[in-house]
Amino acid sequence: MNCPLYPKKSAVVGKLEVVPVPSAPNGKGGAVIGNWNYAIPKAANPARKKAALAFAKWFLTYEGQYAYAKAGGIPNRTDVLASDLAKDPAYHWMPAYVETLKGAKQELGYLEGPQVEAVLGLRLNQAMIGELSSAKALNLAAGDIKAIFEKSGRKTALGTPLPE
Repeated sequence: MNCPLYPKKSAVVGKLEVVPVPSAPNGKGGAVIGNWNYAIPKAANPARKKAALAFAKWFLTYEGQYAYAKAGGIPNRTDVLASDLAKDPAYHWMPAYVETLKGAKQELGYLEGPQVEAVLGLRLNQAMIGELSSAKALNLAAGDIKAIFEKSGRKTALGTPLPE
């Protein structure tokens, strides 16, 4: 696999190939899909909030994801993964990645997974931007997730809260 950013720093440039993550005999894939979270700090001034939102909107466009891939990132758009970049030797990993995505499962592979992931994204971002202490964010996340599971009829409980 070629490294578009550091070809002179790797002893294996051009010597590796890329294949999709193998699937089980029953066809179920072994790859997982996570998520990305993006936060704009509440304390940012209005002009910076507006600029941050404009950047986020651009970043998710084809052009934004194409530029991200050219800079060494893994785009989240399949149209970018199937673009002319996939024919460039530096990005020949893209077709294998697209094939892997076909059998990939959401990281939290249970019914409430998307809700739990949203709670974790919110609370961890609140801690990261200083809106909540780490302990407060984790305690709130635990309570939120407990409520999600209870609503689904799961038997659940909370451990001892972290000292805040």
